[in-house]
Amino acid sequence: MFGVCYRPPNQSAADREDFLLSLAGQLDIILGASGQSCFLMGDYNDACEVWESDHANSELGLKLYNLIKENCLVQLITKPTRGNNILDLLITDCPEFVSEYGVLPPIDNLDHGPIYGILNIKYNKQVCFTRNVRNYDVRSLELLNTSLEHVPGSAVLLDFCDVNDCVHFFTKIIEDEMNVVMPAKSVIIRPRDKPGMTGTVRSLFRKTHRLHHIAKTTKLPDDIENHRKTRAMAKKMWRRAQKEHFIKINSDKFSTGNGSEIKGYWKTIKSIYTGKNKNRIPTLFDGIAHYDSALSKANLLNKFFALQSTLNLDHAPALPSSVDYCTSSRISSIDVSSSNVFNILQSLEVGRASGPDDIGNIILKSCAATLTVPISIIIKKIFST
Repeated sequence: MFGVCYRPPNQSAADREDFLLSLAGQLDIILGASGQSCFLMGDYNDACEVWESDHANSELGLKLYNLIKENCLVQLITKPTRGNNILDLLITDCPEFVSEYGVLPPIDNLDHGPIYGILNIKYNKQVCFTRNVRNYDVRSLELLNTSLEHVPGSAVLLDFCDVNDCVHFFTKIIEDEMNVVMPAKSVIIRPRDKPGMTGTVRSLFRKTHRLHHIAKTTKLPDDIENHRKTRAMAKKMWRRAQKEHFIKINSDKFSTGNGSEIKGYWKTIKSIYTGKNKNRIPTLFDGIAHYDSALSKANLLNKFFALQSTLNLDHAPALPSSVDYCTSSRISSIDVSSSNVFNILQSLEVGRASGPDDIGNIILKSCAATLTVPISIIIKKIFST
């Protein structure tokens, strides 16, 4: 997290106290965010020639110095930025991430020398990827259920001897009907997109950027007005798309009617207070190197825990002899009730992810009456073989 701070000189005693209180409060917020590094730059007007000193000539005395120390922060600038005093500071809780820092000569007629810091941090950009999605609305699910009723799947399943062939045929029937009723379409997932950023909204913003470039070049009133209207339309469409996005998410989480609305409520509250996609594990340090990516942290922790114990196979006890305990008591037959299968299908949670066959719980639950018999046949074949 990066921040800039400025404290005007010649403040009254009350204003100085307000500044320190405000800065302390902001540091509590910044340092309280887990997994975030802190970098603060700015003109603090803390007149001192040496940072590690008594700050006798400073208006703040040692109050700013002690505040930085109490929060386990480090001030890096050691050369004067104006005259003989260090007025501009670079404060951080991760000095090991700053590979180089210093003070540059003043620019033009400015009396302050600009400070700089070079960060040695890797940034892992979230790449875009494609995903196949289907439209599981009420109408499409009703059409799918109707189309599956006219497929003679149950009679054909009884003719299969191998269970794997039976399952493959059953999956292929549902897949073919899904491709007809609700064909999958490929969409590009951009993890960094903000809520409501649809393709239409994105194209409008791109058009806005082009018109802004034209208006900036020509400076004609018509071009400026055209850019203003297009930008207003893009922002209006984005707000509408955001509203529709949150309404859909809330309806999915809180209106399922299958008992998961309480879970959805707490997930929403948690996302509001803690945010999404946050790194819960801070940067790790093993005395030699720092580990900031998820993979490097996982490998470091795995190596550490693996070294905590070893298994001596030279003194491993012998396994007990194998005994067939089932020779005297075996289940001759297993009855699979269609009503039980139907009840189980009706109780499935639709919020679960689909398996490799792409047949989600929403399909099994919505078409439970049609799929009960073929699924019962498959289960009987599994038990019998």
